[in-house]
Amino acid sequence: MTTKGKQYFKGYKGVTVCERWHNFQNFCNDLPKLHGYNKWKDNPGEYELDKDYSHRRVYSADTVAFISTEENAREAGLRRVCHEDSFRALS
Repeated sequence: MTTKGKQYFKGYKGVTVCERWHNFQNFCNDLPKLHGYNKWKDNPGEYELDKDYSHRRVYSADTVAFISTEENAREAGLRRVCHEDSFRALS
């Protein structure tokens, strides 16, 4: 999938951001309430905000969490393998 010459990871297709977070101040106000926030605050290079934590396709205070970079990479790999296996099963 490309948009204006840029290629986007297909894993973001259908992903949305909750209406509340369309206001950046609301997003900032919600950050300290998110799961894993203190770990991210203490080690920002080692944690990432992840929408797939709750297996939903939306960024919101109820669906995201800060998880370690390692955990995020591992989970992304598992999701990719499961997705590829689904296509193989359909063949």
